[in-house]
Amino acid sequence: MSIQSMIVAAALALLVSCGNGTNSKNQHDSIASPSNFVSHQFDGVFADTLPCADCSGIITHLNLESDSTFVLEQEYVGLKEGDRVFYQLGRWSLVDSLLRLNEITEGPRQFKIVNTDELKMLDNEGVIITGTNLNYTLHRQHTAFVAKKPFTVRGVATDAGANSFFKICAWHKEVPLRLTATTIYPDSLAGLKDALKKGALVEAEGRFSTADSAGKTFQVFTADKFLRYLPGEKCKD
Repeated sequence: MSIQSMIVAAALALLVSCGNGTNSKNQHDSIASPSNFVSHQFDGVFADTLPCADCSGIITHLNLESDSTFVLEQEYVGLKEGDRVFYQLGRWSLVDSLLRLNEITEGPRQFKIVNTDELKMLDNEGVIITGTNLNYTLHRQHTAFVAKKPFTVRGVATDAGANSFFKICAWHKEVPLRLTATTIYPDSLAGLKDALKKGALVEAEGRFSTADSAGKTFQVFTADKFLRYLPGEKCKD
């Protein structure tokens, strides 16, 4: 089991014990359900520090894009081995008064929409967490999301010069790919450069940034280093 899995399991145990048996399915409605909320009202950054069983807290940033993609950044502060930062990507959706993070493997998956500026984290069964004074609410930020460090993204990368692109598996979406003079192609990944000319499934470490063209803003992924080359494989549906 990974360190992150162990931390999340412990945090969920804390979450359940804090509820002390007071949760119920009816508590979905203990916060007034907003009406007529649509996706474009929620793009932006939501953040706060969430509880952690084995650390001081989990500094959480949830970046929601208007095209229903997201980046979740979780920084575990005060671990014995030092602070750790983890990233997950996926697509988000609205169902009634719930915001769901799809493709999530570890961490919060569902939030109750309090209003357009507050999202309250739910437990694994989609129930509001009660019986505790701990904070489970993310609040809208008025600054752009900037990742604390480069992180790993899986997708099909195609090197087409100035028109290079990266189909990100978790987003089911293509974004422009920026390859620079400092991008690292490890010698252990034999044949990678040639494979990229036709498109290859890879895991690359890098960062997202925004760019503007013809009045539209879009994301660009800059690859700092290729970590894995997976010949013959494709993104899972």
